[in-house]
Amino acid sequence: MSPIFKINCRKLYETALYLDKQINDLKENVEAMKKITEDMKESWSGKDYDDFNEKFTSYLNSITPIEDEILNKSNVMKNVAKKHNRIDNNLMDNMDRNRGIVNE
Repeated sequence: MSPIFKINCRKLYETALYLDKQINDLKENVEAMKKITEDMKESWSGKDYDDFNEKFTSYLNSITPIEDEILNKSNVMKNVAKKHNRIDNNLMDNMDRNRGIVNE
């Protein structure tokens, strides 16, 4: 007999929504840091700025695949929660709408 896993679908779903919000906040922060780095060019120039800008921009760009991977995992979490929940899926959609999330 295979092991039985009990999950709290609502908590799983809410955790996925929380991850989505955090990733969106992270994306906004990354874009703000890119803009600040570009604005620094006005007061800091030369080889030091060029090296800093290159490395920092590379670092910020390396965050994007991580953001995408976390968003993919949160989508999996939402799908699993919807698939295995024992409540009406319309309730989940209503919960989303109340949080301002619109399903596509």
